[in-house]
Amino acid sequence: MRKKIGFEFLRTLMVAIPVFVSFCSRAQPTFPCDSASRLYFFQDTLTNGSLSYISGYTTGSPKVTFVFEMPTPEHNALGANPKDGYLYYINNVNDSLMRLDASGKAKSVCYLGIVGNNGVYGCFDPWGRYWTVTSTNQLVAIDINSGNTLKGPYAVSINTWADIVFNPYDCYLYCGSIRCDTNGTVDASYHGINFNPSGNYYGAVAIGTDGNIYGIAGTGTPSSPAIGNLSEINLTTNTSSDVFSFNGPYSGQSDMASFICFNLAAAFKNTPASLCTAPFNVSFADQSSGKVISWAWDFGDPSSGIQNTSTLQNPVHTYNQAGSYSVNLVVSGGASKICYILKDSVKLTVNLGISITSTQTNPVCKKDDNGTATVTATTGSAPYTYNWSSPGGTSNTLSNLAPGIYTVTVSDSKACQGIATITITAQSAVSAGFSTNPSPTALVNDTVHFTDQSVGPTKWSWNFQDPSSLQKDSSALQNPVHVFDKPGYYCVLLTVSNGTCMDTVSHCLRVTSKDSIFVPNVFSPNGDGKNDQFYFTTTGIETLNYSIYDRWGLLLFDGSINTRWDGRTKSGASVPDGTYYYIYKAQSYDGKSYKGSGFVELIRSNK
Repeated sequence: MRKKIGFEFLRTLMVAIPVFVSFCSRAQPTFPCDSASRLYFFQDTLTNGSLSYISGYTTGSPKVTFVFEMPTPEHNALGANPKDGYLYYINNVNDSLMRLDASGKAKSVCYLGIVGNNGVYGCFDPWGRYWTVTSTNQLVAIDINSGNTLKGPYAVSINTWADIVFNPYDCYLYCGSIRCDTNGTVDASYHGINFNPSGNYYGAVAIGTDGNIYGIAGTGTPSSPAIGNLSEINLTTNTSSDVFSFNGPYSGQSDMASFICFNLAAAFKNTPASLCTAPFNVSFADQSSGKVISWAWDFGDPSSGIQNTSTLQNPVHTYNQAGSYSVNLVVSGGASKICYILKDSVKLTVNLGISITSTQTNPVCKKDDNGTATVTATTGSAPYTYNWSSPGGTSNTLSNLAPGIYTVTVSDSKACQGIATITITAQSAVSAGFSTNPSPTALVNDTVHFTDQSVGPTKWSWNFQDPSSLQKDSSALQNPVHVFDKPGYYCVLLTVSNGTCMDTVSHCLRVTSKDSIFVPNVFSPNGDGKNDQFYFTTTGIETLNYSIYDRWGLLLFDGSINTRWDGRTKSGASVPDGTYYYIYKAQSYDGKSYKGSGFVELIRSNK
């Protein structure tokens, strides 16, 4: 920083000789944001003065490094802006706030008329606001783009020649013996500590990597500086000490600044990287860098309800279904105070089990066989193998498929398996179907009603399979009727179509005369081929069961509608002539029940 002596003369001179540098709008190189490991300051060397920095000051091996000569001869109030990576200073000639890039070029960004004659102090807070002191010794925060006042002015009794520094480690502004917050509220418990060794620390104050205040002192005056020292104020112990002495003369007004950057980067890994079978218990390990104070996890599994989030550093989440889940971690951190919190997030995909997607092409008609089915594994570990249950195949695509259901098992290189089922349907489906009333048996000359139950037809063609009928044997109605005038077994055929596809179906109907059961009262099982067996003669009867007993009630024989009694016992012995008792139960085709009993005379002799 150049000396303040002669300031008014140079302001007047500026009217004739404006001093600032303009350059192209290409991107300006920034300074490294290295968490204050470098303390930048102005030296009274070379024509315009120079920019240098001190490094290694906390390791016992401090070093001063020259950066470049300053582009303007008058500069005060050095500040490092962590929001954009540039240094800023006030050009004393025209009260212009200058932006200084890492190549040594400067550009005027706004006019600070409010600063006036006292604009020799400056610093930035983490939000990019530039703090300085007005001509009436009041504290203000400036918008560097417009020059407008954002905070203040605050009357906090700024000491003459005292520098300003914002400490993001405790969120206070330090102004010599004053400590206040960004609302201008002074901390009455802070009384300030003089640097040791004593000297003139004209505007040379910055925050170090440890959160303490560092300053450059000289034993002379601003107009006659002497050998300088770097000193430290420990804000925890309220003590100060000498860090090192420079090896040459540096101005006691050497403004100082540092970039305080809490570099925060979110990162994590999951273990195991993949699983085969649900439930999947996945452990997440935080691998974020920087000073992290909180974690916010979203496991990408909304179906798990409140379990989908966590604030633990290293949580475990249970996934109940295979799939691909997008897991997001947001970390917060930065300084230890809540006034300056950074956030960063990272998203990773966790693949569990094997998830399968499918595509298909459907045949046009129900009876076509030109459909295809293709499956793709979206999670798991390649390569994959495929095993179709029917009609068989080991490719991920099956061709020449008729409408139906097809199942494939997909296996990956880690022996995980997934199953997919693809249903092939006809695009222009038409399906034939109908019902009859009565059903399944009708009586001769009954009117039988046929009800169409087809899907998607526009045309119907019925064939009643009754060519000898006096009625028409076919119909094009949707729901026709027909009278069968002869007993028989008729398999009625329905053909339907929709102009593109066709389908057929057949249902059989039994037509009988009225229900009747005839039981003989005598038979002669003598082997002459005449009336040798006892049996029931029925009409319209679907089932019949009967039993034969002797006169003492002994069961001799069990029979049905299709069996006959030849006069023998169950063991095969012939029974003697006599009268025998029978009982029976029967049911007709239309569901009617019948039962009865009686006597039958068995006569073997020919007499």
